[in-house]
Amino acid sequence: MKNKKLFFVIYIIFITVIVISIIILSFLGNKERIGYLSDFKINVDKTFILNNFF
Repeated sequence: MKNKKLFFVIYIIFITVIVISIIILSFLGNKERIGYLSDFKINVDKTFILNNFF
């Protein structure tokens, strides 16, 4: 009987952690992301001049 009670407590904790993780991950997944490097444009010539490579 003691093992069943312990198993039930561990099961409830596990389910609670899973549910909280799903809620947090779904919230973060719906958040708008900014700052991707695909929109990053670099002027190579100006960079070389500023770093005294030319």
